[in-house]
Amino acid sequence: NVNVSYADIGWRFGTSALMNNCDESYFNNCGLNRCGTGIQLNSQNSLTYTWDNLRVGNTDIVCEIKAGGKIVFNHPFVAHPCTFLMFRNDLPSNVGPNTSIYGINHLEYDSQAVNAKVIDCEPGIPYYAHIDVYRPDFSQNEPDVWTNPAFHIGDEMSVFIDKGVNLHAGMISWNT
Repeated sequence: NVNVSYADIGWRFGTSALMNNCDESYFNNCGLNRCGTGIQLNSQNSLTYTWDNLRVGNTDIVCEIKAGGKIVFNHPFVAHPCTFLMFRNDLPSNVGPNTSIYGINHLEYDSQAVNAKVIDCEPGIPYYAHIDVYRPDFSQNEPDVWTNPAFHIGDEMSVFIDKGVNLHAGMISWNT
C-alpha cells in the first residue's frame, strides 16, 4: 500500500536489459499521482509482478517497458489521460517472445481520461509481446468522444481484447 507522487519514475525494476531481476512481487492498493513514469521495466528478467487495484491520476506513463518482463494489472483505475503500457527499446533483441507477457484485467477509465492509451509503442521496432486485455471500460459522458487510438499495436505483438465496454471504431491502430 504505497502512493507515489511527484516522481520522474515511481518504481524502477532493473537497470539494464540483461540484469538478473527475477523478483516475484505483489502490490495491492497502490497509487500514482503526478508522475512522469509510474513503473519502468528495464530488465527482460523483470518477472511475475502483480498489481491489484492500482489508482492512477495525472501520470504520463503507467508502465514503460524497455526490455520485456511479465506483469499483470488487476482492476486498475485511470482518472486522467495517460499511456498505460508504453513499449520503448532501441535494442529489440532485449525483448523476446518468452519474457514479454502482460495482462490487464478490468481496466477502468474515468470519463475525464478521454484519449488515454492502453498500448503504445515506438514505430519500427519488433516488440515480441503477448498482451491480454480483459474488459477495458472506456467511460464516456458522450458517445464518440474518443478521437485517438487507445491501442497502438506494434509488429510482432499479439493483443487480445475481450469484452471491451465503449470500444468503438478508430480505437485500434498498427505500426505497419
